[in-house]
Amino acid sequence: MKDKLYNEFYDPSQDFIREPRAFCYDLATQFINQAKKTADENWYEDINTIKGALLLLYTWNFAAKETKKLNFQNVGQLMRNTKDDLKLLEKYSIRTADHGAWDVIKQIFEQFRSLIGQTGASKALSLLNPELFVMWDTAIRKRLKRELIPGIKNGERGDYYVIFLQGIQKIIEEYRIAEKLPQNSVVAKKIDEYNYVRIVMNKNVRLSNEGDNEMGFTTYKNIANPHVTIHRDGCNQIKKHGGQHQYSQGNYEHHETYADAKAYAESTGLPMKDCSYCKPRS
Repeated sequence: MKDKLYNEFYDPSQDFIREPRAFCYDLATQFINQAKKTADENWYEDINTIKGALLLLYTWNFAAKETKKLNFQNVGQLMRNTKDDLKLLEKYSIRTADHGAWDVIKQIFEQFRSLIGQTGASKALSLLNPELFVMWDTAIRKRLKRELIPGIKNGERGDYYVIFLQGIQKIIEEYRIAEKLPQNSVVAKKIDEYNYVRIVMNKNVRLSNEGDNEMGFTTYKNIANPHVTIHRDGCNQIKKHGGQHQYSQGNYEHHETYADAKAYAESTGLPMKDCSYCKPRS
């Protein structure tokens, strides 16, 4: 049965703002807008652009080992190295990207990935050109690569990211995503928010969808209080935090089966337990 993730697509804005870090993207965007205002065509190299990228990555990619090595110098150098190609892509959106864009995107993604990692690269690029670039993370890649966008693996190469964007482009057309959003919405950003709400926050669609049996399992890893708990998707203990720990000492991962969730939990080396509320093995 084909994955029904996008069958009941809706504007995710109200659900997304339940994520405690949602405002951080807006703050980072303010830095970008200030750079465009003060530095004009040289805004990619402006200090405010670098601040925006660092703010976004320190909050939305904080757990990645690459983020811990970022600073004004190496991010600034990355911007200087890629500014010309980034300018070439300003004329494209996720809906209009074509063969003239894909090779450039592949090259830019590789440069960003080498410094920031594959997840961080998509986030930084989305900040710089939100009309074109769509963010992803491990959970989103795992879900989409099963059926909806095969061939993206874990995003380790630029051509995998191009396959991802091409797949998103087809999804936007096939499921009439733009028609289901308010006028003048940034479609690439809204589909990212939807992916995050449905896959990472594990929120079921608000519309009636009785035939959509997507229930899986979610692990909650807490670093401050070392342990991993396995939940069923939709468990109230997950919803209580909106699928993301308020103080960022823990994180959630989606898994298709209990065995997958258990294997992940065991791989962390932390004490493991089943949720006593939803009883995932029952």
